Amino acid sequence: MDIDINFAKRGIKDYFDKAKYPYVRFVALGEPTQNFDTLRKLHAYARRLTSNQVKFEIQTNGFFDKDIASWIARNIHEVWLSFDGLPDVHDKIRRSKDDKPTSGVILRNLKIMQKRTFVGFRTTIMRLNVRRQLEALRFAHKHKVKAIFTKIMLPPANIAPQHKFYQIKDSLGVDIMDYAVNFVKAWKLSRKLGIFVGNGYINNFDEICEYACRACVPCPHLTPDGYVSACDRATYGRTPLQEFIYGRYDPVNKIIEYDEKKIKTLRLRNVYNMPECQNCKVKFRCAGGCLGTYAQLTGSMFKVIPEYCKAIRYMFENIDWDPRQGLFPYFMT
Repeated sequence: MDIDINFAKRGIKDYFDKAKYPYVRFVALGEPTQNFDTLRKLHAYARRLTSNQVKFEIQTNGFFDKDIASWIARNIHEVWLSFDGLPDVHDKIRRSKDDKPTSGVILRNLKIMQKRTFVGFRTTIMRLNVRRQLEALRFAHKHKVKAIFTKIMLPPANIAPQHKFYQIKDSLGVDIMDYAVNFVKAWKLSRKLGIFVGNGYINNFDEICEYACRACVPCPHLTPDGYVSACDRATYGRTPLQEFIYGRYDPVNKIIEYDEKKIKTLRLRNVYNMPECQNCKVKFRCAGGCLGTYAQLTGSMFKVIPEYCKAIRYMFENIDWDPRQGLFPYFMT
């Protein structure tokens, strides 16, 4: 499914009319470079709107030809490659259409892009690699990667809320505390190697924060079927996570109709409105956690998951970041 370019342009313009710092992230249900022509047109449009005062980011699988890699190197400020830490792990999960390993092409493109722009790894953690995070960190260091963001495998985006804590039952699911313990080990090694390793659970550890993430603003995510979402967990208009869909494109009048009631509700999702957070010692460094994940796993963006809370507190207690050092050097949006 390809996005309507007129909708995408309208969404970009609406956002830039209000944004202090214009920013575009290319990400997709699948792979944004599969519609490379539209991507380039939107890139050019955003530059024209801002007299080239705009920054670009892409989250990509990195499996494309050298010409696309070279274009990205010249035109994108931040590149996040979906690479699962180690080639043997990655190639078991992320196969090509003709069932071939993909890590070789990705690492080739990594070298091309590193010559001109920043490239980090976005790593999904599963049972295959949860206890190999130190090994993955050393691999990244060998390949001159300066930042890695990790996250445990979640249920597929857009499935109905579970109304209970969800543990993936297949062979890939990870216990969140097992992940946290091994992440802390990776954090400590990363400080010695000069690499930043982060995740969505520690994003606010570097400053006091009342809101967990951009979904609470909300910041627009334009879906390929013409809707505006607040969250990566709600990626098309008919998603069960309807609380995150707050805009719809009208192709006749070429405008986006925004739902102010939903926007107001999203903005209410802060630490003060989270009853289960009030007595937590890290509430202003977590701010209630990822509302998309929690809404999907509990049925409400205002609820928390105790297992996640325990893991987040453990990471906070064991990560040696003094806020006086400033903000984290990298932040994967």
